[in-house]
Amino acid sequence: MAVKADGFAGRRRTAWIVVLLAFAIFIAIAISVPLLISSLIRQSVQPMTSVAISNQGSLALVETNGDSSAILETENGMLVNWGDSLITQGADNGTIIITHPATEELILRGQLYANTTLVLNEATTPRYEVNTLPDEVSLELKNGRMRLTLPQEKEPITYLIDVPQGRIELFGPGQYAVVASAEETQISVFEGVATLHGSDESVLDIKRSERAILVEGAPPDGPFATSRNLITNGSFNAGLDHWIAQDWLIELGDQPIGETKKESFTGDNSIRFIRNGVGAAETAIRQTIDEDVTDFELLELVMTLRIHGQTLWVCGTVGSECPLMVRLEYEDELGIVRTWEQGFFADGDVSETSPDSCQTCVLPSSRHQRVQPGRVISQEIDLREALQGFPPSQLRSISVSSAGHAFDAEVFDIALNARE
Repeated sequence: MAVKADGFAGRRRTAWIVVLLAFAIFIAIAISVPLLISSLIRQSVQPMTSVAISNQGSLALVETNGDSSAILETENGMLVNWGDSLITQGADNGTIIITHPATEELILRGQLYANTTLVLNEATTPRYEVNTLPDEVSLELKNGRMRLTLPQEKEPITYLIDVPQGRIELFGPGQYAVVASAEETQISVFEGVATLHGSDESVLDIKRSERAILVEGAPPDGPFATSRNLITNGSFNAGLDHWIAQDWLIELGDQPIGETKKESFTGDNSIRFIRNGVGAAETAIRQTIDEDVTDFELLELVMTLRIHGQTLWVCGTVGSECPLMVRLEYEDELGIVRTWEQGFFADGDVSETSPDSCQTCVLPSSRHQRVQPGRVISQEIDLREALQGFPPSQLRSISVSSAGHAFDAEVFDIALNARE
């Protein structure tokens, strides 16, 4: 007896194949979509907040589309986007400040000096807490000179600087200086660690008080000895360790003294002097140096400061009451003990009744410098030039003082770099 073929077998087979394929696709989607979403979350980043400020003259901001804007000294600054360039010319200088978009904690502060071109490649931070990527800042220094301050890190941060001859990776916290040209790039480490990547893929690590040179097509050259910072704990990471906080002196006994305190707002350490009252008041922090600097090739004072406000114009009627002043006590080559002072002020017009230099101080002295109120300013002073005629042989101590009636000023870091 003949068996009749089932005409529906092929259709059932096809149906099962379709069902099994659909189930396999469903399982694949059910597994891959959460994994994809998780991966996107873990890889998702957001831009940090980058602001450029002019400290002297103007700072050019050139956008990726070629549009250019001038940031003036009197302005609060402009936002810098990825790919934008910052350009200084002549005696102009400025600052780039990068902060976390949510916490406003400082990530990087860079001082740009004359004839410098800097590109912000990117500055990113994870968008979500589960993100495993580190914060990353990528810059390109095409030419010129910049000084970088990296604060203490709560989370790992990657700092990269592309230069004409390779790449530099910085490991904070620390302070660094980079000078780039078409011929070579020099990197100096005052605090911290840096890794230099040459164009020939060779690598060199340098640490505190070392410098190195990058040239095209050759391994990094170094490390060489660089200048030594004669000040201990000049970044105030350890508060006032190695510093002596002097008592407040006030003119009127019924008036309040002020406050000297460590600030750690947004991850940036500082020592802040605050006083509200009438009549004269003064305080200082002081550190003993006791260093022979006879015939030193380099003697340089570098500091970062901010003056929030003051009620006494300039530095008072005789120029001795600045809201912020640096004093260097030293012996000259004849063994005579001298004091050099440099004052900073934010308010008032220079006149006969409010001079821009100390009228009661003996030589050497420098004219007080005006800074924009409420703005973080970096200062760099060549002490060999400032002390001309009275060259130092032995440095005794350095002090940072604050004086006036009511005032609010702070110093973020101070370094006394010396090289034999």
